[in-house]
Amino acid sequence: MWLFVSWLLSEIFNTVYFQLFGDRHPDPAEMKPVGTVSKLCIYPLKSGRRLESPALFCEPMGPRLDATLDRALMVTDEEGGFLTARRYPEMVRIVAEPTQGGMRLSAPGAGTISISFSDVSALNWRREVRVWEDRLPALDCGDEAAAWISAAIPSRSDGARLCWFPDSQTARRPNVPPFPVRAVDGSAFADLTGYMLMNEASVAELGARVDRPVSVDAFRGNIVVSGSTPFAEDRWRYLAIGDALFENVKPCTRCLFTTIDPETGVRDALGEPLKTLRQYRLNDDPALRSVLGNSPLFGINLGLRRPGEIKVGDTVYAAS
Repeated sequence: MWLFVSWLLSEIFNTVYFQLFGDRHPDPAEMKPVGTVSKLCIYPLKSGRRLESPALFCEPMGPRLDATLDRALMVTDEEGGFLTARRYPEMVRIVAEPTQGGMRLSAPGAGTISISFSDVSALNWRREVRVWEDRLPALDCGDEAAAWISAAIPSRSDGARLCWFPDSQTARRPNVPPFPVRAVDGSAFADLTGYMLMNEASVAELGARVDRPVSVDAFRGNIVVSGSTPFAEDRWRYLAIGDALFENVKPCTRCLFTTIDPETGVRDALGEPLKTLRQYRLNDDPALRSVLGNSPLFGINLGLRRPGEIKVGDTVYAAS
């Protein structure tokens, strides 16, 4: 109960403060360099394969590559519940590539299919879908797409549907009191905010504990930073990258997804690296246990505070 009250008071304070004084952030000129952007990724299909790019445009709902928004496509069951690689690991091998006005999907054993978003809009098959506890509207991509995506997930015996989050739709708003996630920190079908950052040094430190290399791609970040120290990201409150400004709004909780090889779709037989993460990256604040549970923390969720383009090679500036 006190967590809800704390969050409510924080929301009231933020609303009044920003109305009176504006949304003030540290001057980027006063922030310190902490690393360099080494990789930028979007995931057009939730749980699908990443697309790497030398540059991304950052907007409130998430990063965009040309006309493609991060996690604007999602697989659901017939009732609208979201399906992910946590249960169907082969989903990480489904590739969604942008085309003129749509997306081309491919997967081992399923061939390819092209999705036209204008056709999806014309079909206007509106469905209520679920991402965790949140319910939101989406457009069903039709029966042909449903048959294809079902064939692309052979470990699932029941049917699946492919849904699209149109640009015209209001972002899904996360709500995780007492963390400073704001109404503007929404996304399409992402688990929380539209941005997640990983630190290569933290991944390397984890790999040393596991005693084998661990790929940063297993953690599905949009922004990967090199040249920093392990877990320095825990202390970064604001980050300036290229033209964009971000706020660290919540540590990223980790699950079975981290045990899936992002290239092969095979789950690690020993449950690594999640098993090792649980040994030293659990939340140690009892007051936050009801929010974070027993999931280890690795990486940070970001809220966008100023839109703009970011590029591989950009210096990352941070303020605590």
